Amino acid sequence: LLAWRNGKGDVIKDFVQSCNSLSVKPSFYVSPWDRNYYNMTWKDSYNQYYIDTLKVLTRGYGPFYQLWWDGANAKHNMQHYYDWHTFVAELRDSQPASIAGGCGGPKHYDTDCGPDTRWYGNEQGVGHETAWAVYKPSNAFPELPNPSYVPIYCDVSIRKGWFWHANEKPKSLAWLKTTYLQTVGMNCAL
Repeated sequence: LLAWRNGKGDVIKDFVQSCNSLSVKPSFYVSPWDRNYYNMTWKDSYNQYYIDTLKVLTRGYGPFYQLWWDGANAKHNMQHYYDWHTFVAELRDSQPASIAGGCGGPKHYDTDCGPDTRWYGNEQGVGHETAWAVYKPSNAFPELPNPSYVPIYCDVSIRKGWFWHANEKPKSLAWLKTTYLQTVGMNCAL
């Protein structure tokens, strides 16, 4: 397991350096739902564990553009599971120019974390005909102005699943073009 670079490799550092060398703003997907410590995610102490993880990321690698969250496995109307306000406070303190968001809601493009962006609510790369960037604030941040500017993000894998497998092939160019029109063409970032 630690054989890569003699156990001294830092994939995040390499990723950020690569992005910077190409003039691309690095962004990260860091879900608070930890499938390795599944039972911890339902305890208050897990929030501190996640905040400590965020501190390593937000303070150790230089500026980045976006932090994408995933509220996976959090129950509807149960925002207290994840301490979104403290997560955002850490981000604003250490990465003031970065935006944060993700998650989804019970129906199309409702929001349940954020506060800067929102997830459309499916993983098919399909937007909605009336996908407005000005919308109600995140359910987790009701103190924000209503309406707020919270652009929508749609996500989709270019393979069968989210992770690479040697026996899977990427989806076709025709499929990618259609997906582009169904997301970016409907005011969603892809």
